[in-house]
Amino acid sequence: MIKKDTFVKLNSDCFKNANKKQAELYFNLNVFELKMVLVMLAHANKINTINKNKELSVKFKIELDNMRKKESLLNVFKLSKKEFAEKISEIRHPYFEQIIVSQTGENNIVIEFVLKRSYVLEMNTAKTGFVKLEGIMSYKSISKIKMHIQLSYFSNYRMPFNFAINFLDISKKQARKDQIRSIKSIFKGLKIENDCEYIFPKPREPKDNLHYNFLIKTKKSHTDDVYF
Repeated sequence: MIKKDTFVKLNSDCFKNANKKQAELYFNLNVFELKMVLVMLAHANKINTINKNKELSVKFKIELDNMRKKESLLNVFKLSKKEFAEKISEIRHPYFEQIIVSQTGENNIVIEFVLKRSYVLEMNTAKTGFVKLEGIMSYKSISKIKMHIQLSYFSNYRMPFNFAINFLDISKKQARKDQIRSIKSIFKGLKIENDCEYIFPKPREPKDNLHYNFLIKTKKSHTDDVYF
């Protein structure tokens, strides 16, 4: 059973604005698929951490016989076992070589997956950050999951306006003030308590490198550092 206290380990580059690794993490995924990719990566991280004195594994198996239990991370999904298996089978992601889902008996789903060796080797040496998965499981939008992940890593976070529009898939047909409102509403809906401010120049104000950026401060222990 995948428990609610599960954490996923991600390459620190996945948290950097407009980084190739960040784009790779979210590539071609809907909300359900992103959640399950993170669950599978968390499971793989755990296995290779437990077996740290052995050769790194690329093949993994998850049995989901107790997914409806209260303690299960996956009990938020209101899908039949057949629907669940079908949706996982549709996942295509740059980190994975293969994903096979089977159902054994009435109540047990087995996910077998193979990660790319290059990804596994990289994660063994890369600087990383951790995200607790329970916090993201109830979100119904990719944008909220993305921002929850960002704020899990940073106490203070700066996000340029143009990057935010693309990263959060905000309509480019909206007026600028409506785009700003849409982005702020994402942060208001997060489970990580935060203050989000859009910084823009006031009349005759000297140019500042924070202008046209969202500055987000969490209620975690603050530092003076802001991610650029």
